Amino acid sequence: MRCCRTCRAVYRSGFHRCPSDGTELSPFEGDPVVGTTVNDLYEVEECGGAGAMGRVYRAHHLRLPQRQVARKILLGDLAANVAMPMRITQEAQAASLLSHPTVVPVLDFGKDGQGLLYMAME
Repeated sequence: MRCCRTCRAVYRSGFHRCPSDGTELSPFEGDPVVGTTVNDLYEVEECGGAGAMGRVYRAHHLRLPQRQVARKILLGDLAANVAMPMRITQEAQAASLLSHPTVVPVLDFGKDGQGLLYMAME
């Protein structure tokens, strides 16, 4: 895996440069997102896992420090696809309509200051 040192997007496939900002992708040690602050709301603490579409991080709300959130960040490979912003918007909107003990509530979604697509969930 490689990442963009500018926007911190993680790539799994054959991109050589970040489609968002043109930065050359490079291998990384440690996670480029851990320790960052998102939109002055969430401080990312650690990566909890990775899946087919993205990576999930534990973070806490800066104004409500006891409030922990899971922050799902879309992989850069997928975010480069023009349809993905619409898909993550639809997923967040659909999930926000559900209220059930087995469904994780979506608290927030969008792009962070570096342009990474994310969802924040309980």
